Amino acid sequence: MSHNTPISLDDHLARIKALQDALIAGELSGPPQSFDNEAFLKRMRERYGR
Repeated sequence: MSHNTPISLDDHLARIKALQDALIAGELSGPPQSFDNEAFLKRMRERYGR
């Protein structure tokens, strides 16, 4: 959708609600966990090759 395409107020409010719900879900999901990029890449290469 281009930035110039008008959307209805109901669509706009629905998008805002979806964003708010996603932010709340993220906040409630607990503290952040560290991410080991090298371990992730190793698993993906083992699983899918390359």
